[in-house]
Amino acid sequence: MIVIYAFIYVFGFTGNLLIVKVSFSILKQNSAISSSRYILNLAIADIFLIKTLPLTCYATYYNYWPFGDVGCKSLYGVREINRIDGIYTLVFLSFDRFCA
Repeated sequence: MIVIYAFIYVFGFTGNLLIVKVSFSILKQNSAISSSRYILNLAIADIFLIKTLPLTCYATYYNYWPFGDVGCKSLYGVREINRIDGIYTLVFLSFDRFCA
């Protein structure tokens, strides 16, 4: 399981950073492209979600959560907010493409 988490962390973080870089360069050239903003928002939300993987990996490997109740609730909150953000970003992106 740790190998899978590490694989997702490395490639997910790297891929999303590349998406952020490309989206920023597109937005510098033409600020009217709304789909680039949606994709940028989705990539940033994915980066925040991927940054929670080391804590989840630690808790899975040691079968122990040393970060207390606040850490547990914060991690859960970050994951759920990013999940909802990703869903709504995809909905708005789809609606924008439908209207275009």
